[in-house]
Amino acid sequence: MDPINLLFLVNLIVLFSASFGSAKGSLKSGISSVVQRPVTWLQKTPPNILALVTLLQIAGVFGFAVHASFISEEYLVPRVILLLLYFLFSWLQVLAVKNLGTNYSQDIVILKGHQLVKKGLYRFLNHPQYLFQLLADLTAGLVLASYPVLFITLFISLPVLVLRAKAENRLLAGYFRN
Repeated sequence: MDPINLLFLVNLIVLFSASFGSAKGSLKSGISSVVQRPVTWLQKTPPNILALVTLLQIAGVFGFAVHASFISEEYLVPRVILLLLYFLFSWLQVLAVKNLGTNYSQDIVILKGHQLVKKGLYRFLNHPQYLFQLLADLTAGLVLASYPVLFITLFISLPVLVLRAKAENRLLAGYFRN
């Protein structure tokens, strides 16, 4: 296996374990403490698309649907730079989730005791979780030279996450009127 792909896979495994606590907390909060939950296709479709992208990244690590000539010595330096950017973006995405604390949910919801988060990455960016998710997926597609990852990220994930961010903004604006 290509060493860059191996490092990518190790990071992906560590990311799963780092995100597990937030996901578990999100499931608990989704069951008991929801104040508002709009009915929209944007609740479940974006997470399913992102799960598909993750599966395609794993497939790309093992050489499925990749541009094989990019996985060569000639492109080592650009791939290392892209891998480092992927590490940065993926861990900034984890940090964005951690910054949300108990307000984090995989759904578009208002939870009991919900607070508007203005700390950490949210001081500077409106939806850092989505931004860094997209940047991580794009750099992953480039590192792995995976056409499916790049295509789905650019033409499906990007517009869907923009729509989801707008839906979240509407919900938050309605709840926190000032």
